[in-house]
Amino acid sequence: MSSDTFILKAVKTPAEKNRESSQNPDFIFSDKSLHHYEESLLKGIELIQKSMSAADKPFSGILPHELAAQFHAIDLNRSCNDLNDALAEIEELYLNHAIYFHHPHYVAHLNCPVAIPAILAELLLTSINSSVDTWDQSAGGTLIEQKLIDWTAERIGLGCYVIQSQCMKTGKAKTYRAKKLVLGTGTLPYTPACCRETAEKSVHSSQYLRHKKTLQRKKSITVLGSGQSAAEIVYDLLQDIDSYGYELSWITRSPRFYPLEYSKLTLEMASPEYVDYFYQLPAHKRERLIADQKNLYKGINGSLINDIYDLMYVKRLSHDFRVNLLTNSELKAAEFNADDGHFDLEFFQNEQETGYSHRSEGLVLATGYRYQLPAFIDGIASRIQWDQQDRSRSTETTVSIITQARYSCRMWGCIRTASSRRIWVWSAIAMLALSKPSPAKNTIR
Repeated sequence: MSSDTFILKAVKTPAEKNRESSQNPDFIFSDKSLHHYEESLLKGIELIQKSMSAADKPFSGILPHELAAQFHAIDLNRSCNDLNDALAEIEELYLNHAIYFHHPHYVAHLNCPVAIPAILAELLLTSINSSVDTWDQSAGGTLIEQKLIDWTAERIGLGCYVIQSQCMKTGKAKTYRAKKLVLGTGTLPYTPACCRETAEKSVHSSQYLRHKKTLQRKKSITVLGSGQSAAEIVYDLLQDIDSYGYELSWITRSPRFYPLEYSKLTLEMASPEYVDYFYQLPAHKRERLIADQKNLYKGINGSLINDIYDLMYVKRLSHDFRVNLLTNSELKAAEFNADDGHFDLEFFQNEQETGYSHRSEGLVLATGYRYQLPAFIDGIASRIQWDQQDRSRSTETTVSIITQARYSCRMWGCIRTASSRRIWVWSAIAMLALSKPSPAKNTIR
């Protein structure tokens, strides 16, 4: 019997070899494979340098069917022995026959030379492997893209306003961009300085309907002001004055309860032609006109004044109640007495030039509205032209945007766009931005 010894050795399939390679700690990029990472990159850089230095023309001139024959000979089931083997293969199949757009003999077509910061940005993005499709996975990438777009747009005269908003119901944030911005934020309820300490106890006319039932349970109610809102509240409280029995006082600083001037010829002063005429006048004349034309926008509808008078007359025929109409009375001080639940109000009668006191359980401030610049405007305050009263000029005013020439090479400006292979787009825009003279002034109406 033969005493030969047989040694069985398992032959690994290509799939097993690939699996072993992928399980190699140096194959996956991590803090444990940084040395292999550096070595691989250096070899890749050396190959790029070699290929670009050797290129004496933009393209080798190889025909498609000739290059295809080389690919047909590739067996993807056979693994490359090492990194050097893999780089040699890519040099033969790709680099030797690539089109080198950087070459001085290349005539510009679609592609253009790539900026070195963009190449480095591509390396950073590929290494970190950020997901750039959602904010939560790439907050920095999103902000980089926004900053780059805004800067580029401004440099080439396409600046825009960026508005960050938040839905009051869902809390969801949203960003809007616009070439022009119109502020229509409106006015806010105005509380006189002497009433601000008691504001929580009084009711502004804007909140009247919400507090109406509570007010009607009080023994006395005072309405301060003589505009349309004040008149409508007085008229509404008169409807039930005989049922609840409260005392109603209507007090105003004005000499009388002025009606609004609504004649047809007067309304022509609201026409576009008059508006154009008005804004062509000097600022001091516009201020004087606004003061002289208060009867156009401050007052009460004439028919409502008549309705109030008629309602008081009809109710007095069958009921006894107290209504006080006081004019020329300027409120100087207001306090709330928590012990008896009354407001102590101090007035000055302008015609008689004397002061008097007034007490009331309920106080309605029909003191109008005032415009207040919203806090979010701080970011564009420097772009707005202001008048001598620190108010923004309107209608015919232009907002001047001063654009300064600047260029800083920031590789992070390319990171977000590098992943989508659109670096050439941004490179072209950057070159355009750099070559275009910075305008002295970009005016937005």
